[in-house]
Amino acid sequence: MAYQNNSFFMQFFAVSLVVLSHSGRSLIM
Repeated sequence: MAYQNNSFFMQFFAVSLVVLSHSGRSLIM
C-alpha cells in the first residue's frame, strides 16, 4: 500500500511539474 501511495504521489508530482513548466514557458513566450 505504501508503495502504491508513493507511486501515485510521484505521478501527481511529475504531472504538476510538467504543467507548471508548460504554463511557465507559455508565460515567458
